[in-house]
Amino acid sequence: MKKKRVSSAKQLKPFGTNKNFKFANIRPIYFEAWAPSGKFIQRQGFVPADRFLGKKLGITSKAKVLVFAGYFGDWARALSKTCAVKYTDLGPKMTRLAATKKSNVKSFTTRPAELLVRRPKVYDWSFSFEPYPVGLRGMSLVFIRSLLNKKGCKIAERDKGSSFVRISEHISEIYGANSTVKTASISGTTERSTGQHEITILTLRTNASARKKAMLDLKLLHYLNLAAKNKKQLTFDDLRKKLNVSEKQLEESRKRLKTAFF
Repeated sequence: MKKKRVSSAKQLKPFGTNKNFKFANIRPIYFEAWAPSGKFIQRQGFVPADRFLGKKLGITSKAKVLVFAGYFGDWARALSKTCAVKYTDLGPKMTRLAATKKSNVKSFTTRPAELLVRRPKVYDWSFSFEPYPVGLRGMSLVFIRSLLNKKGCKIAERDKGSSFVRISEHISEIYGANSTVKTASISGTTERSTGQHEITILTLRTNASARKKAMLDLKLLHYLNLAAKNKKQLTFDDLRKKLNVSEKQLEESRKRLKTAFF
């Protein structure tokens, strides 16, 4: 008697065993987050003091802005004069320090940048000034999560050619979003001078299609990381049923995540 042939879809190996598929584990925090100490200057490398800051950044008045990797909070406080701002940073001590200075910031929360923005259309923008500690892989996930926003993500830097531009363009191409770079003359203070400074503004702008793709991919990452944490393996069919998507949609999601992270 011949054995009944099982479809190829049922023969797929557990999802997490494909060596060619590198999904992004949420980076484990094995160290105490950096915190200010001693006589360290308690401000960021560039502190904005421009009454047209929001306009120059391309952020409209009263926009809901999630500031990640907020550091000492100088940019969050400046933006809070015209926008509804929520501050976050990885370091508990840093967050407490930022909260001690008077501002219109709505809240101060200790959270890793990679875990922020979980639901669609809660914020208009994710924003940060020179979030270099987040790293390249971390920023890839930050950019993907920012696609859930109403408008997207903005990064301000003094560096004109950072790797963030390359990552943003890469994510934009994968998800069908739009990545642009411009410079603006913003008044403020550095350790050496006060006046107008050229600031590079990177914008990743989302849309309905990019938002939908990002939502599916983030749900997939959630299940993969949960399975990895519990030392379990999920099959293709397990994930398809959990996500309530077709085989084609799941495979497309898998391909996006495979190429999204550096």
